[in-house]
Amino acid sequence: MSLPPTVEKELDRSFAEPDRAAARQLLPQEHAFGDGYERILLAIIGLSNGSLSTLAHYSQSARDDWRDVLSWHENPREPDEPTSYSELREQLGLPPDPEHADQ
Repeated sequence: MSLPPTVEKELDRSFAEPDRAAARQLLPQEHAFGDGYERILLAIIGLSNGSLSTLAHYSQSARDDWRDVLSWHENPREPDEPTSYSELREQLGLPPDPEHADQ
């Protein structure tokens, strides 16, 4: 698979030599995205933090809906941002919500 030079450079920067070939194979094919392919690949690689399993996860996420991957990459979460409704209530100093106890 032929990748844009910027993507190759980012793969070289993010993955050690033995993992680069595997990383290339995990990336989605261009026909799935058309315009914006390079931007999507750079987002996937950036989100992977050099982990093949994380790269596989975000590659599949991009196949499902590439807009999610771009959003996650371009709008990173704040460190103190809650990840659930329960965590938000806790940060706001509210008691647990019995209707959403499982979340």
